[in-house]
Amino acid sequence: MEMNEPTLRPSGRPAGGAETLPPSWVPLQVIVQVGSDGMTVLSIRGELDIAAERPLRELVGVVISRDTPNALLDLSDVTFCDTSGLQALYLCGEDARALGGTLVLTGLPERMLWLLKISGLGCAFTPVVRASGRSGPPCRPSSDRE
Repeated sequence: MEMNEPTLRPSGRPAGGAETLPPSWVPLQVIVQVGSDGMTVLSIRGELDIAAERPLRELVGVVISRDTPNALLDLSDVTFCDTSGLQALYLCGEDARALGGTLVLTGLPERMLWLLKISGLGCAFTPVVRASGRSGPPCRPSSDRE
């Protein structure tokens, strides 16, 4: 029997199933900047999956509690997002609200907007600024929910 080569994600990591990750692999990279308006911007690069949830939630919690009650999460350099990544975003938003702040998503690729819309999680983030520059919540109209 012939073994098939694993399917690789854009990052070079194997897709699906149990994975052995190299020790140097970092789940995501985040650049934190404070804008002239006082808004903290967290620019995310890499993959949003189950490995990203804990460090991302911890970072958002620190930013909201120490710096400013409102933060902008720039997702324009996210290379992969699965349902665990969507859950991480949702939980970050919940954490921000629990600390008296808000989390605004920006730079969402159309694929991620679609995932937020069909999952119903897009309504948890208002407003959302798309990669195209348009803004608004990626929600299904109430007539679509049945």
